[in-house]
Amino acid sequence: VIQQQIIMDSLGNGTSKLYYDSGELYEDALLEYAYRNGPITRYYKNGKKMLTGTMKDDMLDGIITEYDSNGKILHKVRYQDDEAVENVK
Repeated sequence: VIQQQIIMDSLGNGTSKLYYDSGELYEDALLEYAYRNGPITRYYKNGKKMLTGTMKDDMLDGIITEYDSNGKILHKVRYQDDEAVENVK
């Protein structure tokens, strides 16, 4: 990932987008007080989702869904403070 686009107001609220060096979107996240807080989506270069879930204070938090490069769900994992806690069925 090479490029980053951040759009935020004076309080640090807005959006963060990260791009592969070839220009495709890698990550789309909301910013709250300059930290990634709320929904996050990461993408493969082909545009399919790689990961969806939520972040809290720049860390994965809650149920994270991971996908293969064709868009099929691989698994769901509960995260807390950026650490995988348990698999979710």
